[in-house]
Amino acid sequence: VIALVPVAAHSQSEPQPEKTNFSGRWRMVKDKSDFARATMRDAIIRVVDQRGITMNVHTIQTVGTKTTTADVSYFTDGSESSNIINGHQATSRTFWDGPALMIRTGVKLPSGEESVVDRWELSADGQFLTITSQISTSKGGANLKLVCVKEKVGN
Repeated sequence: VIALVPVAAHSQSEPQPEKTNFSGRWRMVKDKSDFARATMRDAIIRVVDQRGITMNVHTIQTVGTKTTTADVSYFTDGSESSNIINGHQATSRTFWDGPALMIRTGVKLPSGEESVVDRWELSADGQFLTITSQISTSKGGANLKLVCVKEKVGN
């Protein structure tokens, strides 16, 4: 037992891999995104501010002449976060799958609960954000893909 103590102490002091930072202003690439049976948006812009374990996401969506906004926050350490999504109470938990951030959200709807699992991934060059979503409801499910390009800030 004594021989294992130095090994355990060493493994605890190993540096943890750096987590992906999704901060930036992201614009949907329409021809690479797939909304399945849902209405394709004309535009989606996501502004992500990730600091420490907090990730704030401001989303602007346009369909025709209607523009909507949404603000949500997540904790990347797995702590539970509560948000209002499309007027409904939602609870989310995150976890890391290598460099990808997984967000599991339950939304309380009048017809029951909707479950959404999002996978956020950055391209190797950091210029593309791909979010794949698996949505499950009492009426069935859908798989969506949102691909965004990072917008240049400033000159």
